[in-house]
Amino acid sequence: MKNLLRLLSFPLLLALSIILFVIIFANTKINCFLLFLFFLIVFLSLFILFLILKKKQLAISSILISMVLFIFTFRLAYIENDYKFALENINSSTGAIGYVSEFPVRKNGKLDLNVKVIGVKNRDIKDFIFIKPFNIRVTLSDDIIINLHKGTAIIINQKVSLPREKVFDYQYRKNLYYNNIYGVVSLKQENLKISNLKLAPAYYNFFNKNIWKMRDKILLNLKTNLNKESYAFILSIFFGIKSEMDRTTYDDFSISGMLHLLAISGLHIGFIAGFFLSLFKTFLSKSISYIISLIILSLYMLLIIVSPSSERAYLMYFIQALFFIIGFTSSSLAVVSLSAIILLFINPFFVFNVGFQLSFLATVGIIMFSNDLDDLFFIVPINKPRKILSISMGTFLSLFVVQWILFQRAYLFSIFTSLIMIPLFEIIFIFLFFSIIVIGIFNLFIFAKIVDFIVFIYLKLVYYSALVLPISLPKIDPVFGYILIPISLILSYLAIFNIGKIKKLFFKK
Repeated sequence: MKNLLRLLSFPLLLALSIILFVIIFANTKINCFLLFLFFLIVFLSLFILFLILKKKQLAISSILISMVLFIFTFRLAYIENDYKFALENINSSTGAIGYVSEFPVRKNGKLDLNVKVIGVKNRDIKDFIFIKPFNIRVTLSDDIIINLHKGTAIIINQKVSLPREKVFDYQYRKNLYYNNIYGVVSLKQENLKISNLKLAPAYYNFFNKNIWKMRDKILLNLKTNLNKESYAFILSIFFGIKSEMDRTTYDDFSISGMLHLLAISGLHIGFIAGFFLSLFKTFLSKSISYIISLIILSLYMLLIIVSPSSERAYLMYFIQALFFIIGFTSSSLAVVSLSAIILLFINPFFVFNVGFQLSFLATVGIIMFSNDLDDLFFIVPINKPRKILSISMGTFLSLFVVQWILFQRAYLFSIFTSLIMIPLFEIIFIFLFFSIIVIGIFNLFIFAKIVDFIVFIYLKLVYYSALVLPISLPKIDPVFGYILIPISLILSYLAIFNIGKIKKLFFKK
């Protein structure tokens, strides 16, 4: 058992192998089993090489990676077959029946629904034929007045279509496919009906009665009591809903390099989990505290619109808690790699999700650089600001190339604004977390005014931070840029390590 657990010190290599596997598969359309044979030859060659060099653990790791890639091949093949099956039904269908599988989101005056289709009909039949489920995106015009919730069964009396290939330069069909959404339909009132059939899984009904109705009540009370800016800010940082935020405020966060504060990620999950872990540790054992905080965090995940960044943060905390409970210690890099592997088994195409890329690279950067940077920034005498500066600098170094590729910007000033904005956000976040409970459940109007004032002050600070514009960079070829990412990480690490050695020699003298 110990030898098996010791092999988990190689999950980073496994995660990188899976990522490379997906990138090659998606960009070349090589048959996934042929691709597996290529990787199998590579890892068998490594296995033989490591045996010759008497590196037993590395040899075993090569075999383990080959086995995992073999299982992953079936996962990709399963997704391919699902897609082909969905296309056949989309092309022949004249209507569909299914249930709302995610929380409805309002965008640009319209309501977007992710719907799990479980039945279709065509011109030859009058009733629905139940089929293997697949996902579609349903867009409702704003004049449709129907109360829709997660789990609501709906009937679509209109043909579902394939998504458009492109919307301007945006690869619309490909990006929906990467999110397991294979069809689209825009509905008018007369083509949409709510069904009384119980189409969603049984646990949807349980969650709807016990959790999601409470969520609806909280959101309604927040909308009633808070002003528009506060409501939009709280929706974004606690529920993962950015559609209510006005463009100007969103741009302020983007320009100031603090857009990550609006996305539920490690910062947010860490605050919530860390708070409850510390709270329960005062009178319970750490193992029990981990279990209770994990249950609370799991309930919270049921209330939000999940994203790769929030799922990554949740999985990391889950793995960390599990390791502690079973008495197993592992490096932070192993934990983040394991969470990446799990996410990629859930959806291999998360590799192409911007949130996935930014979240994992930022986490890797913090793990790689923050401790060494903390030693280098010895001139900062106070511990908390020094740690924030180290984390901010580590994040900047790890995200520099990918932000260059995506945005042609370098957010250098955000390293320094983080010294004020992150600690302030931490205080505000915890206060707002309990404010949501007070306002959402007890509907206290006076308390809401305090929240409005605090959010107003924080948004003003973000506005002033955005007055210092990021550095503009020339456009870079994405292929070259993504090759440059690991090179830049290694070079940054070597530079920091060598500067640290020079500093130690200097102070020895």
